Amino acid sequence: LGYDMPGSGKCVMEYAMRLFALRCAGRSVNCNVVIPGVTVTDAWGRLAAMRGASKDDLIDGIAGRLSPMGSMTPRQLGDAVAFLCSPRGRLITGVSLPVDGGVHLK
Repeated sequence: LGYDMPGSGKCVMEYAMRLFALRCAGRSVNCNVVIPGVTVTDAWGRLAAMRGASKDDLIDGIAGRLSPMGSMTPRQLGDAVAFLCSPRGRLITGVSLPVDGGVHLK
């Protein structure tokens, strides 16, 4: 299997989000999907250990191939989500926002 299974699930999630956004807009509630890129978490360390590599080497290798701007921290991803939840992001609704350092460009 390639990307067909997660890709179809992602399509369903994005479509459902648009339906929720439409329903919630009248109540001034915004609904969005944030699509993260290579985010530095402990999960990479566990995967690296299974492959006999270091966490940093694994992240650098994957981010180097996929993300023109490199990896990100959970805090950086959270900053984007916090913006969407803030008064400044109030009018952004019904979008799938890549916060991925350019992964979506490849």
